[in-house]
Amino acid sequence: MVVCHHVNFNIMKFKFLIIFLSFSYLCKAQITDSKNKIGLTKEELAIACDEYKKMTETTSYLESEKKIRAFAEKTKELLIIERVPIDSLKNRNIALKFISKNINKTKFKSITEAEIFINEMFLISEKREKENQHLYELMSRATAEQIRQISQPFFKKVKSELGG
Repeated sequence: MVVCHHVNFNIMKFKFLIIFLSFSYLCKAQITDSKNKIGLTKEELAIACDEYKKMTETTSYLESEKKIRAFAEKTKELLIIERVPIDSLKNRNIALKFISKNINKTKFKSITEAEIFINEMFLISEKREKENQHLYELMSRATAEQIRQISQPFFKKVKSELGG
């Protein structure tokens, strides 16, 4: 029975890591500085919410989400076992260095495969951001509470995936 709880915990931990990776790649706005932020006006917040919802239906968003999930799946054992500096995985060089040191704990066949995969993941993310520059500019000025409001489509999707 203890093994069952351990497996369930690891599955939940893995799902949380996917959620965290997805959200951190989606929302590069600096939430930590929110105390010093004035935030968006009501009109700007409404625009940001609308633009975010529209973004979730774009090819670049769907490709980015798919690539992040595939990355999490390929690094599942590593992400569950190791104490991973998840936030640092948003940095291409740090992510590659971390994966390279732990390649045997991933499903990547080689460091080259991992490097290509990570580069593709970052390129897709950059494309999504470029296509949604205005949204990301608004999110960079938003408070943490406003970012939560803007990101509601993401959280609703996650909640339904987790059965809630």
